[in-house]
This record gives sequence, structure tokens and C-alpha cells, in this order.
Amino acid sequence: MTSPRLTRVKRAVRQSPTLRKIYFSATGLRHRLRLRVARTRGGEQAPGVNPENVVWIFCTARSGSTWLRSMLDDLVDGEVWEEPKVRRLFGEFYSRAKQTQLGRVNYVLGDPTREAWTQALRDFVLRTAWASHPSVTPERYLIVKEPGGAVGAPLLMDALPESRMVLLVRDPRDFAASVLDAVKDDGWMYEGMDE
Repeated sequence: MTSPRLTRVKRAVRQSPTLRKIYFSATGLRHRLRLRVARTRGGEQAPGVNPENVVWIFCTARSGSTWLRSMLDDLVDGEVWEEPKVRRLFGEFYSRAKQTQLGRVNYVLGDPTREAWTQALRDFVLRTAWASHPSVTPERYLIVKEPGGAVGAPLLMDALPESRMVLLVRDPRDFAASVLDAVKDDGWMYEGMDE
């Protein structure tokens, strides 16, 4: 439960561009310091994230990914990578390509060079995951909550076949009931509706 004072501070940060900029600058600096400490502790080559201990949660929005993420977080020793949007970076780009582009050698995600860019995608995800969560060691799990990520799931699972994947599908009627409940006077979406 958050205190009323903390809630007021969070609201002030959300509403003020200056406070938001200060907040993100401070958290960015703090994280860069954490990374520097993790690198020196781990020597030149930090241990990194074990792809076998990565659990992807793919779904559409409002499908219960937060609920599933919190259950998994309680069950396993690890951290959560909250909505990294990797699927947008690669999945949407790939899915919007024309068939003629996919067959070309010169297209960055072309099928003729698929083996090379799949390896590059693997390296990119594992390095970025570790940079985002430097305290994750090879023994610990990284739960990746990626709502809206189903479009990128095939590419990510090709790049990281040893990882685990959960695809959440929610009944649309349940989704509608959830949104109606959220916009009630005491619902979690009600406060932000005036924005």
C-alpha cells in the first residue's frame, strides 16, 4: 500500500515535465552506477543472463500479464523486465515488410541473411537484458512481460529457442468487463480519465 504522500509526489512528477526530466536523469545515473559496479565485480566479462532462465510472457494488452508476472515472480528467484518493447523493434518491423523485401539480401531482416540477424537479435536481447538487470546472474530467472508482444514472438523464440514462452489469450468478454470495472469511480483507470 502506498502512502498518500508518496501518491501526491508521484502525481506531481507525472504532471510536471521538469520534475519528470529530473526523475529520469537521476534514475538513469543511478542505473549507470549499478552497471559500473556490476562490471567491476564481474571482471571484464560479466556473467550475464542465461537464456534458459528467460521466461517470456506474450499477450495482447489487458490479458492478465501483470497477474501472471506477479505469480511467476513469487515462484522463482529472479527479476522482471517490464515491457521492454523488443517486439516493436523487431516484430512489427518484420511483420510490416513486403514479401519482395523479405526475399532481398539488402533488406536488414531479409530471409537470405536470417541466420546472421537472428544471432545479432539474440546477442542484442541478452546484452540489453543484462544491462537493464545487472543483478541477474545465470542461476536466476528473468521474467519478460511483453504485452502486445505476440507479433515479435516468432523472431524472439527463433533467436532464443532455449527460453520459455507463455502466450496469454483472454476472452474478449472478460476484457470488456475488466475495462468497465476499471473506469468506475473507485477503479484504477478512473483517476487518469480526465487526462
